[in-house]
Amino acid sequence: MKLYELDNEYLDFIAAVEDGTIPEDAIEDTLEMLNGDYKDKLDNTICAIKNLTAEAKMIDEEIKALTARKKAKENSADYLKSCVSRSMQCRGETSFESARNKVAFRKSERLVIADEAAFVEKYPEFVTFTPKISKTDVKTAVKSGESFDGADIVEVQNIQIK
Repeated sequence: MKLYELDNEYLDFIAAVEDGTIPEDAIEDTLEMLNGDYKDKLDNTICAIKNLTAEAKMIDEEIKALTARKKAKENSADYLKSCVSRSMQCRGETSFESARNKVAFRKSERLVIADEAAFVEKYPEFVTFTPKISKTDVKTAVKSGESFDGADIVEVQNIQIK
């Protein structure tokens, strides 16, 4: 039986007790049985939460390790690419082809801005950004007595599992 089904069964039992459809001598035994099933299911559900949380943490750690390995491989490839490029340019070669590989230089354009801060100051129309609300700062301001339309501190109940 699922946790919510046990909750519904408990609520039905309470309603039946209030209606008087459950005999007085059966109330205590039935309540004890319902609470026992509930506590077992609740304990098992909390164990499942802990296991899922631990698995998610292990996945995060594996993601970090794989990301580091990926970055190392990309850095090695970039280094070897620069070695090939430098070697070919040193010899004046513009292309290379073998049975397995083909390499050639192509022309491209890249914008270089020497002093970005000065450029931003002089040409602000080229600056783009996405505004982000500092919820920590707003919360601190509201707690200190300031009022903002559409910003309220709401108390919530967060479950903590240890």
